[in-house]
Formats: sequence, C-alpha cells, structure tokens
Amino acid sequence: MIKYLYVGVFVLLLSALGFTSCKKYSDNPPYFEPYDSSLVAKDRRVLVIAIDGLQSDAFKTAATPNYTALMENGKYAWDAKSDIISKDASAWKTLMSGVTYSTHNISDSNFSTAQGSAGDHDDNGSTTQSNYPSFYYFILRSRIFNASTAFLSSWGKMVSSVANESKTKAVLNNDAAVKDSAIGILKNGNAKVVVVNFNGPAKLVVDPSSAANFSSGSAEYVASLKTMDGYIGEIMNTLKARPLYNSSEDWLVVITGTHGGVNKTYGGSSDGETLVPTLYYNKAFKKQEFTSAGSFSSIKVQSNTITASLNDPDDEYMPKTGQFSVQFKVRGSLPSYAHVFSKWNGAWASGIGGWSIFTSGSNWGLSIKSGTSGERRIQESAPNKNISDNDWHTLTFVFYDSASKRWVKRFTDGVRIPDGTNRDITGFGGGTIVSQGTPFTIAVQKDSYGGANFNIADIKVFKTALTDQEIMSSLCTDYKATQFNNLIGFWPCNDGLGNIMTNKINTNKNFTLTGPFKWEITSNYPCTFTPNPPAGKTTLFLRNVDVSAQIFYWLQLPVPSTWSLEGNIWLTPFESEFIKI
Repeated sequence: MIKYLYVGVFVLLLSALGFTSCKKYSDNPPYFEPYDSSLVAKDRRVLVIAIDGLQSDAFKTAATPNYTALMENGKYAWDAKSDIISKDASAWKTLMSGVTYSTHNISDSNFSTAQGSAGDHDDNGSTTQSNYPSFYYFILRSRIFNASTAFLSSWGKMVSSVANESKTKAVLNNDAAVKDSAIGILKNGNAKVVVVNFNGPAKLVVDPSSAANFSSGSAEYVASLKTMDGYIGEIMNTLKARPLYNSSEDWLVVITGTHGGVNKTYGGSSDGETLVPTLYYNKAFKKQEFTSAGSFSSIKVQSNTITASLNDPDDEYMPKTGQFSVQFKVRGSLPSYAHVFSKWNGAWASGIGGWSIFTSGSNWGLSIKSGTSGERRIQESAPNKNISDNDWHTLTFVFYDSASKRWVKRFTDGVRIPDGTNRDITGFGGGTIVSQGTPFTIAVQKDSYGGANFNIADIKVFKTALTDQEIMSSLCTDYKATQFNNLIGFWPCNDGLGNIMTNKINTNKNFTLTGPFKWEITSNYPCTFTPNPPAGKTTLFLRNVDVSAQIFYWLQLPVPSTWSLEGNIWLTPFESEFIKI
C-alpha cells in the first residue's frame, strides 16, 4: 500500500476528505474478506489519462507519434462521446461516476446540480442533489479495498469533488507537474488505479490573450496537442519500464478527451464540443478502430404525469382543415392505453376536441374527439407490429381529403397499417375538431389508465399530407442534412440540457419538461436498417460514461445493479486477445 506519493517539488498533497453518504448510496463498511489472487489471472491495473479540450478532428490530423504508436495495440475511436454537454464539471463527473449528465445533473464548476434539473425527490417531494460517487468509492468497498489509488490534476475543486475517495490526491501547479507526478508514481509506487488530468489545451484556447482556437488550423492549439502527445509518451515509457510490466502486471490504459470545442468556446452539445478521441490500450490488444456510425439523442419521459407540454392557444398543431401529418420516433415497453403524444387537455370533456396517440396492446391507435360528434377511435383489432419491444419505431399519421370525405392513414416504420373502413373520419375532421387552445403534450395520463416510461425523439409536424413514399424514404433521414417542406414544428430532442425541448422551426413553440425526464444518447438506431461502417472500422459507440464500467471489469470486480451505472462493458467479446487459456 502506498503510504506517500513521490511527485517532486511541484506536488501539493491533499488529505482525504470525509465522505458523506446520501439517500442513493448507503455508506457501507469496507469488504474485509481476504483478497484471493487466484480470481485474477494477472495483477490487473489501470491508467487513465484524460485531457480537457481534446478536439477530435484537430487531434487526428496533428502529428502525434506516441498516441499513434499506441493505436497498434489499441481499441479506439475518433468519434467517442464525452457526454451530451461539454462542460468541464459535467464531463468529469460523468467519467468518474459512470452515470451521465442527465442523471447526475452536475454542470457548473462548483459541481452543484443544474438548476431546474430533475434530480431526486425526498419524501416530501422536494428536489435533492444526488451524490453519485466515483469508482474510487466502490473500490474502497470491494475485495481490493486496500489497493493504492491516485488522482492527479491542477484543478483543486475537481479533485475534491470527483476523486475524494482516492487514497492519494495531488493538486499540481500545471500540466508539466502533473506529468512529473504521474512518472513518479509509476516509477516508485504500487498504485492499482491512476487517473491523470491534463487541461492545457482547453486553458490555452479560452485564454482571451491567446489567438488559439479548437481547430487544426490553429498553430498554438496544435502545438499544445503535440505537447500532450509528448507527455503521453513519457508516461507510457515509464509504465513499460516497470520491472513487472512484461510479467505479472497487466495494464489497461485509457486515453480520452473530456470535451472538444468550437472556435474559442465549449460547453454546448454540438459534435465539435462533445466528440472526443478515445483509446483503450493493452499490449495484447489487436488494433481495431470503432465508429459510432450515428448515435441518436432522445428524451426519456414518464407518463404518470404531464412530462412535456407546449402552450398552443392558436391551435397550430390541430388538423382543423386541409392536409396535416405528424411523425415521431418512440422506444419503450408500453402498457395498453398509455397516451404517448396528444393535442388535448387530458380528459374528453364535452365540447373539447383533439387527438391523441395511445398504445393498444402491442400496437398503437389514434383517438380523435370532435366537439360535436363524439370520439372516433382508430385501432386495428388484429396484431400488426409490436411497438412495445424496447426498440425504436417511427409512428406517422396523416389527415387528408379525398372524394369529398376526410380520411386518416397510419404507418409503423413506414408500413401502412390496414385500418379498413375505420380510417374514414368524415364528420370528425374540418372545423368540427375544437381544441380551444388545449396544450400539445407528451406523456399525458388519461383518466385512470396507467403511465409508461419511454423515449421519444425526432418529432415533426407537417402542414401537408405526406405520401406513402415520402414516409418510407424519410425513416432514417438525418435531420441535419435535410430541408423539409411544409414543416411547421420540429423537435429533434437533442437539446441535452435544461427543461426546454426546442422547436427548430418556431422557437415560440417549445416544449417545457416537468416531472421525471432524462436526456439520453444511444447507439440504438431508430431505423429499420443496420448501418454499414466504413472499411476497417467496427460499429461500436464509445462513451466516457463507459470508463467506470470498464475499470471494474478489468479489475474483475462485480457491479451490482444497485449501483445504477449507465456505462457499457464492451471489452468482453475481445477477451480471446488478452486472456490466454
């Protein structure tokens, strides 16, 4: 066990701070069962190097010989995701805790919960800040509780906020001192897990006296990236020089950016700010490049409350007359009569009209209420396509006029549902649907029916009747690259921050989120095709939230479901490379 940390003259050692348990994690006593070395084939150890301001495109094009050499035995991606937003505190909390910003809600540099976030709720319904501890916390309560751990950075507030449970913590003067400290630990210590933070590239760019920016065209910025590569080389040379490196010690090295940037700023949710290079290295790994091949953003809602609402007094999103289409993507396990997407007030009161998409068994239906003619419920009796299978499905309905009548047609994943004569809604269309300014809602509970948890994304409302061909061809269309005609409402659900879901067509018609909701990024594709990655690449969505899960996996520590980690363990399929039987 390391009793002291050798880091040279630059080091300021911090004594361990007291840890206060919270509602979500009880402060369980350490696990004192003797460590059984037979459970681990080799002495597995972890080194994490995380760099603030590592813009992926610029780093890829810069001359980085040390990083490039590690790729020969690396699993890596140039489009890994830091998190859904790119603030420093958020990125570091995600990396260290194994839960995303949507769960921990840490965004500012004081490491306090974002105002207006969902948070946890106490018994009185008040919002409380959840404390999602770092992976160090769980190591202390595992069978390797006595293992030495270290965390090195020049940002003191971050060290005390996300690495409080590390056995040794050091706040240094600058990146060079951080590098020297890491070399001192690896040369003279016996740490099981070491995390190293460099922040020079980010500090350089945001310095108003510097002309540097987050791009390969900025000579100053590229020079800082090359400096980082040099530090990586020195640290790796020291690691490989350890006497037991080629025998009993088996190191997993993770090198990643915590965020990128655009021009001279970061903190938002754009690709330039949130996509980072990430590399997992082990001397036995075979070279493999991954690509996300199109990750997808959504909002997760819960329909036991009105979770999203849009004030629509002029009833722009009510199909009063003329052509009208609604399309969105949904994923979840939905019970019958869960109302997913609606333009109504939550109860079919007399004289109040509207429409609502609801689940019907494993299928879905459309309920239309006229102010004068009652309700027309459109749902097939025979099974069609299961939308309650926790996979993405695109639902579309279209109001249109033909042969002096009013009709509606419905589609699941671009395939038209055979509704038969039920699709005739003459008498329920035109001016007879009276909504009286009722809100546009997502996840509204109707009467006594139960709610459901589901993800919704890519919401579009058209003032036209989409053709069957247009519906099928638009299933997997990237909204960033397409201009839609007659589009009067578009909510991609990729905001990632706060409680506003922005309408990209009309910002006066944004959804306000209340109650339990969560911004999410996923590599589950909301389409009916399997993406084909470029030659030489494998489709795998790497995220910084995965780092904690990979550390536990590498150290062969079990992860109970009660920890509620959100990261994926993706190294398992490659075990034949590094586990020799």
